[in-house]
Amino acid sequence: MKKQISVLTEVLIILVNLAPFIYILSIWPSLPDIVPIHWDIDNQPNDWGSKYTLFLLPLIMGVPIYLLLKYLPKIDPKKLQVDAMKDTLLKLRVIIAFAMSAISIFITYATLHPNANIIGKGLFILISIFFIIMGNFLMKVRPNYFVGIRTPWTIADERVWKKTHQLGGRLWFYGFMVVFIAGLLLPEPYGILGIVFWSLVSTAITIVYSFKIYKDHQKAG
Repeated sequence: MKKQISVLTEVLIILVNLAPFIYILSIWPSLPDIVPIHWDIDNQPNDWGSKYTLFLLPLIMGVPIYLLLKYLPKIDPKKLQVDAMKDTLLKLRVIIAFAMSAISIFITYATLHPNANIIGKGLFILISIFFIIMGNFLMKVRPNYFVGIRTPWTIADERVWKKTHQLGGRLWFYGFMVVFIAGLLLPEPYGILGIVFWSLVSTAITIVYSFKIYKDHQKAG
């Protein structure tokens, strides 16, 4: 039964990764030959390209990430830990597949409606929700070499890994929840700036924290 669920989930992940390509093909006749491919901070297109470039985004975002997350665990030196969190990794792959596909589909939609001024707010909402979900996920990740908060100190000591991920998960979950609410209330550029700011701050905090508790464990013996 568990194997059947795993196979069905794998099929779901593949279908989700294919969704942006299907969407692009479904609206292909409606797309102009030249479409916006970049926007400034005021949601105004400032770079243009062939509509064929729309296929590049899901190719770059979806396909490589799918392959990496599927096959990297097989060569992880901490394979026993990876096997123990197989279900967690499968959930991670589902989350990332939905996130990457949603962003690709949204950007494609925005190119078809360049006057709607939705690109900034839409991306802010999608990215914020992704980080909030990932914050909850981080607290469940066991030691490995390819996903999680990988500092020299978390890799060296499983106790440091666990404590760092507990802190990092809470920083992301609650921190990006605040960023999300604030970004909905404040003018548009502040939402994206909030994501960048809290990403940098929370990363710095977790790195320093992992070093500190590693040293504390060393002193304690």
